[in-house]
Amino acid sequence: MKKVAIYVRVSTQEQAAEGYSIQEQTERLTKYCEAHGWVIVKVYTDPGFSGANRDRPALQMLCSDVKKSMFDTVLVYKLDRLSRSQKDTLYIIEDVFEKNHIAFVSMLENFDTGTPFGRAMIGILSVFAQLERDQIRERSQMGHDARAKEGYFHGGGYAPIGYNYENGLLSINEYEATIVRRAYELFLDGLPVHSIYLTMEKEFPAGTRFGRITYSSVESMLKTILYAGFITWKGNIYPGKHEALIPYETFQEVQAIMKRRQIEEPQRLTAFQHTTILGGIVFCGYCGARYFCKTNTASKKSRIVQKYYTCYSRGKCNKKMIRDPNCQNKSWNSKKLDAVILEEISKLNLSRDFASYENAPDNSDRIASITAALSATDKKLEKLVDLYASDTIPVQILNERVAKLNAEKETLEAELDALQNAPVPDLSTEKANEILDGFQAVLASGDRDMLRNFIRSLIDSIIIRGNDIEIHWKFTVF
Repeated sequence: MKKVAIYVRVSTQEQAAEGYSIQEQTERLTKYCEAHGWVIVKVYTDPGFSGANRDRPALQMLCSDVKKSMFDTVLVYKLDRLSRSQKDTLYIIEDVFEKNHIAFVSMLENFDTGTPFGRAMIGILSVFAQLERDQIRERSQMGHDARAKEGYFHGGGYAPIGYNYENGLLSINEYEATIVRRAYELFLDGLPVHSIYLTMEKEFPAGTRFGRITYSSVESMLKTILYAGFITWKGNIYPGKHEALIPYETFQEVQAIMKRRQIEEPQRLTAFQHTTILGGIVFCGYCGARYFCKTNTASKKSRIVQKYYTCYSRGKCNKKMIRDPNCQNKSWNSKKLDAVILEEISKLNLSRDFASYENAPDNSDRIASITAALSATDKKLEKLVDLYASDTIPVQILNERVAKLNAEKETLEAELDALQNAPVPDLSTEKANEILDGFQAVLASGDRDMLRNFIRSLIDSIIIRGNDIEIHWKFTVF
């Protein structure tokens, strides 16, 4: 005897136009169960909800109860009661019901996944679902292309430092705009990026809405043409609708100086450069230590530099971070791991398989501790620079010590950024959708700081166990 969960849904417009109410659906499905000798365990009701998406309370409860083995069959009056999207219908049937050995029956279409014909229909549904996904992606892409050409910023609510994002438009954030302009002013005064960041950290202790001012955030400000009034999209540059924070001529002058410095002082520049999009949120699944980004050169002749995410216990470059000196967990090429995580976000962006955000913990004590550690590291870096300037330390030793300190600092900064940018407890599903809407735009912008903040708004931690990667999202995923 089948144990059945009934799901009924109707929107206000459908009830008026098609004439079947929640009560009518429930009565017909009850009689259907009685005729087949099935036992009704529970009725899930979504009155007044559209079938265009899965953000419905009763449907979410049904998907959650599926895992509890309360019933073995889900029954609906009509296939579109489950969803009007073939993509969503296929996902719920295959990845929620079938995955948990639950049969799905639609009364009107006589559709039953427990029969050979019903299983064959899943294959047909998958073809149309893929077509629907492709059409959605194409329409979204065309919309982004058109908006970029018209000069609109694509951030999905994520405006860069210096701007607010409201109603699809960028508007100047006066406080943060002062920070951006100050960075350009100091650079044109002849200061290197590292000195600018140290100066601005003291001048603007409150930082920005993304947290404290960091080396990479200053570097990003100086390289982002958006501040000169332009939009970048797929490698192209378009005049923006937003107001510029600096003249275009100033931006060009800064780029020319940066290019010249890179040629004249390559060693000094590379000693302080770091931008990893996953730093601070990757952990070892065996010993629990954090992963850091390690730079390796293939050979002296090739000078090809590769970056790897490596367990601190295995890397042994910082004794304080080691959890198990015998740990041999796998190191991941940074480009490969970045690509895996971005692909998972892309999949989530298409399916929207999430419910609501979890509450964020109080991290104030840890933030204070990290801030103190960063201050101590900065003093060590300043002392090294002074030693180099007075010719009391060889450049090779300087680079080695700076690289080690920067590895520690990058880990601390990444953790601090993650803590400061953790989502608020009452972040809604609508906000999550808004964040994901900006995914392709953030990728296309090429702004790694923005991408790093974007990732931290979605992911709490990434656990590595050899070739296995486990993502802990900051919200519930079906």
